[in-house]
Amino acid sequence: MLRLMGLPSRARCPTATVRRAADRIELRFAGADCYQGFDVELALVAPEADPEAVELDLLAQLDGLGYVVERLAPEPGV
Repeated sequence: MLRLMGLPSRARCPTATVRRAADRIELRFAGADCYQGFDVELALVAPEADPEAVELDLLAQLDGLGYVVERLAPEPGV
């Protein structure tokens, strides 16, 4: 489970996208005057966890915080 801290304000960046890559989860926050991204290395989160489970948990957490969330297709080859 990720502990979400330091996220951009929902008022400025109401939309969050999540995409799974080979070794990381890519988070992008967007709004009318905002675009901010974070990459989270899976090895630092839970080395033995299922990457898809981490991705789904993150989507649920962001939704619970009030972001409009979208799950993007995984990086090719993942």
